[in-house]
Amino acid sequence: THTSDEQNHLVIAKLLLPTDDAQFDASKYDTEKGEFGGFGSITGKIDVEIKMNHEGEVNRARYMPQNPVLLATKSPNSEVFIFDYTKHPSVPNPADNVCKPQLRLRGHTKEGYGLSWNPNLPGHLLSASDDMTVCLWDVQAATAQSSFLDAKTIFNGHNAVVED
Repeated sequence: THTSDEQNHLVIAKLLLPTDDAQFDASKYDTEKGEFGGFGSITGKIDVEIKMNHEGEVNRARYMPQNPVLLATKSPNSEVFIFDYTKHPSVPNPADNVCKPQLRLRGHTKEGYGLSWNPNLPGHLLSASDDMTVCLWDVQAATAQSSFLDAKTIFNGHNAVVED
């Protein structure tokens, strides 16, 4: 989301939805509309569990199916970020607005939105971009000493922006 020059965050939240047998308050019945309540009468609840600083808006976020603590994100810059949310505090230090992903994936020259983990090959991630390319990374090939990983393969051939 656009935060008007405030710090952007990648947020992990728990959504609690009302059950089917939730009790409706008869005093909230709107006879004109034929419905109960309105905005916010019987609602779910969103609990923010972890909030991590993010560089720019989060264009897309996806968790790795084989290891859900690993999250890939796309932002307005050309990099793809990999976060291990177990390595971040629940709330970032307000004095430190630095985005600290575990890994920065390089290969694109523009932002994008397409992002998908391979459900069959752990660590394999595809990303599509406005630069008309698709990049493939194997994040398991990253070394602990490096905070950057270059694309394993860059697929060219599109003559327009590559979306989802």
